[in-house]
Amino acid sequence: MSKVALKQHHLAGVGAALALSVLHPSVTLAVFNHDAKIALHVVVPPAKGIPCDLLTPPPCNYLEENLSVHAAAGGTDYLIYVLVMDADADEGISGAEFGITYNDSIGLGVDVHSWTDCAFQTYGGPSWPGSNSGARIVFGSCQNTPAEGDLGGRVTAILGYFSVTAYGDDVFEVTRRADTPQESFAVTNCSSRTTNLGYPSAAGRASFGTATDSQDPCRGPYMPLTDFESLPTAELQFLQIKLSSMWDRAPAFPLVLQGPLAEEDPGLFDQFQRLAVSYPYDYVVADSPYVRVTISTQELQDVIGNLSSTPGFEAAASSDHGRLSVKIIDPTADPPKAFEALVDSSLGSAAFAGVRAALAGNSEATRKLDAFSCLMDMISGPFAQEVTDDVNVSIRGFRRQHGTQLYLGHLTVTNNSQSTLPSPISVALRLKDGIRPMEPEIVGCLCQRGGADYWYFDIDVGGGLAPAQSVEIGLEMLNPYSKKMSLEPRVFSGQGIRMY
Repeated sequence: MSKVALKQHHLAGVGAALALSVLHPSVTLAVFNHDAKIALHVVVPPAKGIPCDLLTPPPCNYLEENLSVHAAAGGTDYLIYVLVMDADADEGISGAEFGITYNDSIGLGVDVHSWTDCAFQTYGGPSWPGSNSGARIVFGSCQNTPAEGDLGGRVTAILGYFSVTAYGDDVFEVTRRADTPQESFAVTNCSSRTTNLGYPSAAGRASFGTATDSQDPCRGPYMPLTDFESLPTAELQFLQIKLSSMWDRAPAFPLVLQGPLAEEDPGLFDQFQRLAVSYPYDYVVADSPYVRVTISTQELQDVIGNLSSTPGFEAAASSDHGRLSVKIIDPTADPPKAFEALVDSSLGSAAFAGVRAALAGNSEATRKLDAFSCLMDMISGPFAQEVTDDVNVSIRGFRRQHGTQLYLGHLTVTNNSQSTLPSPISVALRLKDGIRPMEPEIVGCLCQRGGADYWYFDIDVGGGLAPAQSVEIGLEMLNPYSKKMSLEPRVFSGQGIRMY
């Protein structure tokens, strides 16, 4: 164990014996220990004993708070431990490399007095442990014992600690190493294989005084849902809510509800994917992007409010499995903040109902939401009334357009009831054998049933379809195999989801 001190706030250093490091830049980078983090843990100095021996390695469990990452200022002394966490027990840990930043003005923010390693040796840069400096820290033996209470049986290794005094507001951060060309932020396993870690998501930050920008990387970059309930309009303008299928029976590209100024950046979502969770359909190709719909800031706020009031929804943030992922991201925060819930079918249906209620006045958004929730088998209503028995539907005049696979015809709906049927009126046609409409108005549940699809068409009937009134629309159908068209119409009236 070695100690590096800052005497009278001037750097003493330990030289630059970098060649001995197991994290030499020539080592080929791999994906071993890719889940690992370099975290911080702030404690009051013990009255006696050796700090390296007194700290029990804390576990790294998602959404649990096992690290102290905020403390008061006002001239209080602390130890700031640096820990490698969430490391693979089979790979083990033999070293780490990182940088640090803090306010290095004497008597303002955090003053660092010394660094003490709990490993074998620290190979610090010329100004270590000053702000914007970095170090490589090496263990003398393989660290591969799982931390007590770690749900994944993962390893926590104690690298060492800084002795500091917090005089005022400040944020002490683990960073990429800035004093070398490689800017390393990495760990090495017990076979001398090095892994670059995700930055800043895998880096710890400790805040002091009224500063609040702390980060426990084990808890994840996620925030409570309550943090999104009262966002200012300036942040709601850029907010994005992504609905993703996690169900192998519902392959669908994610649906994104976004603010008026949101940017289409799929990489934004990638940085908030949980490493222990599979996102089977969160990929983008040129001809199949995410399905996006822009909604107002008030609608976004209403969506969040309705999700917050859905029983069990916020608690689903601690789940590691489900059929549906609901992810909220505020990219304007520094760093960006997110919330994610993984929900099962029943909770997903309730969540969809809440989102749909918030978007009741937005026909484009509700149509896309209905199509997505249908694929997820999470339709919960409200449902439109089926009026097939109250109307007469005639489909006539289909003829093939010369030299094409296009068939043209007409569809007429007549109200045979004694009451006016409220708008909108929609006709669902059951199509199979590759027959498809040219331009369907998709307003209902587009699920396959028995090798066929239902395609929906809206019909303009103004305020409603009066008794004995008829309305006609033209149909253009692709029939690539020249099959006989048996369309089996069904008719729906009024607001709500067209469900069959």
